[in-house]
Amino acid sequence: MELKRIWVRLYLKCLDDDRNHYTPASLQPCPVDNGLATAYPLCHTFSSHPALAPLVDLDLTGTLSEPHVLYHEWIVPKGMPPPPSNQLQCQYPGERIVFLIHGGGYAKFSPRTHRCVAAHLAKTCNLRLLSADYRLAPEYPFPGGLMDVISTYLALIDPTGTGSFQPADIIFCGDSAGGALALATMMYLRDNNLPLPRAAALMSPWVNFYCDTPSYITNQPVDIIHPDFGNYPELSQTKYTGLALDDSRFLERCDHSYIHILEANLAGLPHILVQYGDADMLHDDFPIWIKRLATTVPPIDYTVEEYPDMPHIFQLFADIDVPSASQAISKIGKFISEQFGSKPFNA
Repeated sequence: MELKRIWVRLYLKCLDDDRNHYTPASLQPCPVDNGLATAYPLCHTFSSHPALAPLVDLDLTGTLSEPHVLYHEWIVPKGMPPPPSNQLQCQYPGERIVFLIHGGGYAKFSPRTHRCVAAHLAKTCNLRLLSADYRLAPEYPFPGGLMDVISTYLALIDPTGTGSFQPADIIFCGDSAGGALALATMMYLRDNNLPLPRAAALMSPWVNFYCDTPSYITNQPVDIIHPDFGNYPELSQTKYTGLALDDSRFLERCDHSYIHILEANLAGLPHILVQYGDADMLHDDFPIWIKRLATTVPPIDYTVEEYPDMPHIFQLFADIDVPSASQAISKIGKFISEQFGSKPFNA
């Protein structure tokens, strides 16, 4: 029964298919989940950053570096003051925040669809949370979304800006494709000698871009990733790569370590928390990936939590009183508090 409630709720959200259609009216502060927190949308214009040069070379469209607008949201727990001018600035020196990257197969959803889970995370951590916007496929294929997440993070820690954050004062959080983007961002930062965040909390990250383990079939009847959503996963694969299945470049693009993370080099990444359910279609990916985490040289810190009878990204339903979802959010809050209370990564 609990699985059915979750399935129906996400099904309705998927039908809505929010794809960043903000209007001037929607940029006003908005209470979330009966006042648990307030969402403060902000409009930010980005142009090409010098640190993104290696990704520009991967742009098959030749347009991803053009100036564009993103609509992030600050999620502020009840009792905290509003953000400074709604910009990417800290409230005070040393402020710590959560940086949330939404999922949706790289082609769906926005900060608005994730307001409830963002509010619960912010409230549990008693921290402001930045819910990041990024351009979606198929209009903006790889590496468009990744470029946006990296650009936003670099804007937050820009040492030349007013009120910038310290990297050690930021913890990434992401679900599904958003979890994969969090990992790809950290790998890119590592590969280009840029400062990494303190840690990352990931909810069912989409690490296996090929979706070829048995649970994609065995868990389909009970998971929320349902055939009615479209031709999953092939549809997301072609949308995000920007290539047709029969394109000679398709497999090479799919194999890129920032897309197919299951076999990527994870050395040098900060502490990672991974949560997933055993009814998740992605379930069988995680033992394979966790083994890779365990054998990384030099070793990295990681924490794994598996939840019985829970489907993909079940944490999004803490607002409808699903006990496992609330428990998982609490565990993420504890992880974030512990990480901020420990020695900074690479300090």
